[in-house]
Amino acid sequence: MAKISRTLLSAWLLTLHVQLCTGSVEPLPSLPYDLQYYLDTCHGTGDLNDKPAELAFWGAMQMYVSKFCEENPSMTTSEKAFLQKTVTTSFAPISASGRGKRQATRPRLRKEIRTMTITERARYFNALTRLKRDTRLRPNIYDVLAGFHTGANMQRAHFGPAFTGWHRLYLWILESFLRLHDPEVTVPFWASVLDNEMEDPTESVIFSGAFFGPGVGLPTSGPFRGWQQINPATVFNRNVGGGQLYTYEGIDAILRRRRNSELLFPTAEADSNFEEQHGGPHIFVGGTMNDLNAAARDPIFFSHHSFVDQIWERFRYNQRAAGIPTETDYPWVPNDPRYNPAQSPTNITGFFPDGQLNLDYIQITGYSDAFFQLVQYEQVPTCPLCGGSQYLRCNPTTNRCMSRSIAEMRTANVDIDTLPGLEQAAPGRKKRLIAYKENNAV
Repeated sequence: MAKISRTLLSAWLLTLHVQLCTGSVEPLPSLPYDLQYYLDTCHGTGDLNDKPAELAFWGAMQMYVSKFCEENPSMTTSEKAFLQKTVTTSFAPISASGRGKRQATRPRLRKEIRTMTITERARYFNALTRLKRDTRLRPNIYDVLAGFHTGANMQRAHFGPAFTGWHRLYLWILESFLRLHDPEVTVPFWASVLDNEMEDPTESVIFSGAFFGPGVGLPTSGPFRGWQQINPATVFNRNVGGGQLYTYEGIDAILRRRRNSELLFPTAEADSNFEEQHGGPHIFVGGTMNDLNAAARDPIFFSHHSFVDQIWERFRYNQRAAGIPTETDYPWVPNDPRYNPAQSPTNITGFFPDGQLNLDYIQITGYSDAFFQLVQYEQVPTCPLCGGSQYLRCNPTTNRCMSRSIAEMRTANVDIDTLPGLEQAAPGRKKRLIAYKENNAV
């Protein structure tokens, strides 16, 4: 009990220290070693007076608490066989590329969610709900996949050079399972930079029933309104309004760089710290998204990371144009204590329970050039057309696209509270598919 009390006191003192000293982090006598390590890593990527202390403190605390959140569920023989077959099949094109072979695979096209047709959006949300109801893995496939982003995997996925590649593989795995239910589905990206252009991003159409559902509280409306009945233990909540969404300036700083070492911990430059910038939308959405060990329970997590991946793909195209070998630009110095050994390029990603399956993939797999052929992204919508989406408009002051608000859509008599084509999500009912509309008019 005394140890826990000292830890809580250290965290409280650190919070007070950050608040009073505008982000200056200094060693405290009773601070746990690993928490101090994470804070030192943040400090090593630039003066904390030049960036929000909230992001540094948030990231460090997320990593520290992850060691208390280990999950390693046991699986039946049939579950192991199902998981192994699905994952092995989905990774075949990546593995073939690594052996110098190419497989004819149609690329998966990912769009900004507001430029999708109603049909595409409904099919994506339906596939998510089907995964939530699919018990071929217990308690259901979606919750098993969400559990990949917790505990020891935080050491493999965050605060190091594996951040971008690990989450790229994570998206690929989720998308592959979604395609068991709908082979045309891809994970749309949420370009939060479009919401950041608004006077009040909390009023974005993103947080309406036609998109991701309410921005405050439980998912009582929208496409995930039945999820709390499917599994009350993993229901998510939100509390939008804190943090910092992506900015055009922050993204431009990332795209001006040419090496991953300039973007990623522990050597990132202060203005282009990719992982730190990614933390802002987590804090903005709040609730479950504000806890990295539970964040993937909220489906907006995957669209947020789809945008992270879209930015990284643009960065990698710039690298390729500059003649930099994208597949091997994995920043790693073996004898440098700043690097977490869990993120060695040859270390496992940790997606699959140790010893239960005859598969896992190493960290550098996420840097594979195979993804240039396997995944394609549409561009972030630009003025004057803004992707032809009725949910976006051009800001005449900045000449940048921005999201419309829920109020704007209602004023225009557009139904933003429902989405035609959604399947019933409540458990115990036969799936019922409402006829899709084949156009993009609500």
